[in-house]
Amino acid sequence: MALDTLEKNLAKSRSVEDKERHPAAYPQDDFHFDPAQIARLRRKIDWRLLPLLSLMYLCSFLDRVNIGNAKVAGLERDIGLTPDQYSWALSIFFIGYGILLA
Repeated sequence: MALDTLEKNLAKSRSVEDKERHPAAYPQDDFHFDPAQIARLRRKIDWRLLPLLSLMYLCSFLDRVNIGNAKVAGLERDIGLTPDQYSWALSIFFIGYGILLA
């Protein structure tokens, strides 16, 4: 019950006096990270993300290259597409690909 009253009073008035009377209700805003800790955390994140992102980029590149290889290998003939239909399908694919990439 007392906590509800405190929350209502703090919601009504937020001033320096309230902060001095109820310091636990206000988060500390003077917390700073050490630059060495930030650099270590950034390296750790980079080492975990970089292999995954590189693999995803490689798969993306192979996917784009294999579309051309499939045409050379006879994909149009196998699925019964005319050259115009294949071009439209490829255009639709790359428009969607570009939108999702951005």
